[in-house]
Amino acid sequence: MIHSRLGLMSVDNVNQWRVAHSGSSMNAILAIAGGCAQPFLTLSPAQRGTMGTALAGSVWGNALGYTVGAAVGHRGLTPVCLSNKFPYLWCPEGLQYFGNVLVNASFMMAIVGITVSLYYFVIGASGTMRENSQKRNK
Repeated sequence: MIHSRLGLMSVDNVNQWRVAHSGSSMNAILAIAGGCAQPFLTLSPAQRGTMGTALAGSVWGNALGYTVGAAVGHRGLTPVCLSNKFPYLWCPEGLQYFGNVLVNASFMMAIVGITVSLYYFVIGASGTMRENSQKRNK
């Protein structure tokens, strides 16, 4: 395996690569389900575009976060490193810590993306339910 030749494999890292593969597959299924549900939602073209873009941003954010996190050995749990020396947000680990910041930013992008897409999903589904109940009452 190329990762073991580069010295990137450890027990923790094997688990991160496993999550990277299963997490990306799960996000792909979410994107397919969101795309299949869109025609049934009552949304304007702009709302559909925003929902699709947010969903794609979420999928890409998670894929980047999982992959970079496994490659650099960070999970992205801490966004910044506080120290009492100048510059105050710089960690003693130096550039290696930049990988953690990148992973954290990717996961934050994914969280914002899924939140926006779920918001438009709920708006569209409620509009569809409203239209269906009005048709039944006529």
